[in-house]
Amino acid sequence: MLREQYCELFERLSREGVDVQGMFESTPREILWRIQAMAERKRFLAEILRQEAWMIGKYAGIAVNAPEKYPPFPREHRRMGEEEMRRVLEGLARRFGGNER
Repeated sequence: MLREQYCELFERLSREGVDVQGMFESTPREILWRIQAMAERKRFLAEILRQEAWMIGKYAGIAVNAPEKYPPFPREHRRMGEEEMRRVLEGLARRFGGNER
């Protein structure tokens, strides 16, 4: 009975990406810690998904109800040359009182 439960648990953990071989070399307490860490990661990812869904809904609401407030499509980023990057950084340093070299 216990062996079957462990086999089922390890199979499930393996599907979740947990190192099952390491589990066989762990104590029951260490196994519990790994499972708790995995559960915490899942809760964290679920919270991120919840926040992203809320943001998508907010943007959709703005697009429907106040399209003039909808943020513009993000511009493509381009690579800056060394001279342009130096010019921008020097401007920021002057603006915020940093030291120039």
